[in-house]
Order: sequence, then C-alpha cells, then structure tokens
Amino acid sequence: MELGLQSFSDETGERINRGHTTAEFLEGFWKLYQRGIPVCVHIINGLPGESLDEMRKTAEQLARLPIQGIKIHLLHVLEGTVLADQYRAGEFPLLTREEYVSVVCDQLELLPPQVVIQFMAN
Repeated sequence: MELGLQSFSDETGERINRGHTTAEFLEGFWKLYQRGIPVCVHIINGLPGESLDEMRKTAEQLARLPIQGIKIHLLHVLEGTVLADQYRAGEFPLLTREEYVSVVCDQLELLPPQVVIQFMAN
C-alpha cells in the first residue's frame, strides 16, 4: 500500500493543503501494519517553506517506523496550479541540484538498509 505523507510537518501539510495530519497518517499506517500490509511512503523534497532540516527530519521519523519502502520525490510545479502562481510570485524557491542531492543522500543514510527505495524523481 502506498501512503502519501509528503512531510512529517503538519505546518507544511497545511501550507500545501495535504488534507490530513501527520497523526492521521500514522493512524492509517499502524492499521495497515497491524494487518500485515506492507507500506511504501511518499515524501516530497522542496515543498514551499520547508527547510532542508525539516526534509531530513521527515526521513528521520520514517526511519523509526517499520515501513517497507519509500518514494522520494522532488517538488514538481505544474502549470495552471496555485503552486505555479505562488512560485511565479516568488513565494518560495526551488531546490538547487546541490541541495536536492545533499538532502536525498542524507535521507538515504538515515533510513534502515531493509527499506526499499522504490523511486527517486529528479
């Protein structure tokens, strides 16, 4: 089962209109885990207003859970969306290549070796 967390930060979740809290994510995760259903978690690096440290903390928190897999995505800004309007208005910067590579390497080092890296979009 794939669950979209995006970030462990509820502040970030609110900012991007995620539609659920971290506590709700955890509740769903544990229900699946208790039923023996493997879980892959989606996270997104580069979300508006989120620091590199917060991105690392998301991986740190996931490393404490018995997840089976993770998908690490770079923020993708689609034309015609509120996010695109915010980006064009200068409300948030995109990660540089160096920042993205650095944070992904840090995240991978935090995760247990048995966690399957299913996808990394760049």
